[in-house]
Amino acid sequence: MLKRILAISAILGVFLAVAACGSNHSVLRGRVIDGPVSGASVYDSTGTLIGTTDVNGYFILRGTGPYRTTGGTYIPLNADGTPGSPLAAPPMSAPDGINQITPLSTLVANANSADRTAILATLTRLGVDLNTDLSVKNSQNGAAVVLNEMIGALLQQDSSAPATVSSLITSVAAISTSVTPVTTASLITAVTTGLTPAQTTAATNAAQGADLFTGTLPVVPITGSTGSTGGS
Repeated sequence: MLKRILAISAILGVFLAVAACGSNHSVLRGRVIDGPVSGASVYDSTGTLIGTTDVNGYFILRGTGPYRTTGGTYIPLNADGTPGSPLAAPPMSAPDGINQITPLSTLVANANSADRTAILATLTRLGVDLNTDLSVKNSQNGAAVVLNEMIGALLQQDSSAPATVSSLITSVAAISTSVTPVTTASLITAVTTGLTPAQTTAATNAAQGADLFTGTLPVVPITGSTGSTGGS
């Protein structure tokens, strides 16, 4: 009898463990990163609000992509690599099939076919793709994080200006072949050519800060709701 009870207990334990594991991973999530964006509203392809991002930028995947965001806040990096003060995040978007919404994905989503191909080639040259986590800077994705933070700073200044977005699309597309070697300085030159002095300063500060920073990008301190991610 004791052996039977132990056997039943073991089977029940395995069942509960599997069930628990399934519940932890059954919710699919996307993420918004310009630095992790907290409190952004996320919309699906029909324009339906599907939720808000939590303090780490996560949101539950509902409806159908492509997804876009409005609002939210993030922590930019100062030129010396230290966390700055919270800023309002720019509206961002991603092409269909991409669930990580970033400044770089925003350019891809707004580019024509040729420029989209060139921007993706730029990302390949930097050793990443649109699904790469850009919230943690390391030796593999460092150049892409620098570029993403730089583009984010420029979108934050004036994301509503078609000329700004168009200029950034052209600049980032050109990096696929024109920037040699790929360094923070060369990325700054490639992106800021033709921009205003204020834009150049914002982009340069963001790039230099990201270049000096290593590790997990800072998040906005929790002051209330942590968003609707549906679990950790």
